[in-house]
Amino acid sequence: MKFFVNSLKLNGLTCDIAIDGAKALKACENKEYDIIFMDCQMPVMDGYEATRKILLLRSYKNVPVIAMTAYSMKDDEIKCLEAGMIDYLSKPFTVDQVMEMLEKHVKNIHNDDMNILSDLNDHGFEMNQSDYFTEIVKSLTEESGFDERFCTELLEEFCEQSKKILSQIKECIEQDDLNESCILLHKLKGSAGTVRVNDIAEFALQAENAAKNDDKDLLMKAVYSMEKTLKKLVMDNE
Repeated sequence: MKFFVNSLKLNGLTCDIAIDGAKALKACENKEYDIIFMDCQMPVMDGYEATRKILLLRSYKNVPVIAMTAYSMKDDEIKCLEAGMIDYLSKPFTVDQVMEMLEKHVKNIHNDDMNILSDLNDHGFEMNQSDYFTEIVKSLTEESGFDERFCTELLEEFCEQSKKILSQIKECIEQDDLNESCILLHKLKGSAGTVRVNDIAEFALQAENAAKNDDKDLLMKAVYSMEKTLKKLVMDNE
């Protein structure tokens, strides 16, 4: 969420944020937006249902809805298009890709009256930053165009969030709830890619595929690999 909002700020743009599909629908009922960036996996109401309901609103028939998701299969893209989304922005994305999408679908994007709705999930601990952490921050700073302080804060929040998500994933595995673990892994994969922690993004993809194939051994192996990579980034003080 912070990466996306800051991408807009770098280009003199702002947006409203809705943390779930139901709030996105309510926002659109109360305000007209020029474009909507829709996360597909959200609580309460997912992005597919939210898109279908928003496009039924009289003033939203011609408003572009852009899917934001970490695609794992071609079927995901088809599902987005069937829901009424006209394009997609794959995670991880860059600032330039965000601007290209706006320029493609919205006229006069630098108009001060332009309104954007972004629906992004967002659900620290004290840490000692490793050389690996510094390396990732440097890479993120160079690739994103954000300043080093912002990138450091972004990576710190990712580490905190990842620790919680990995704990939730292990609980799901213990309870044989591989479907929920798949949802969490999909979220983690997108976040890791966004902050350029590519090792965790790759392990999350492996784990997600293992969960879909009911391969708990491979799933746990990938989860442990992610935990090991996270410890390379930071050492918490517990």
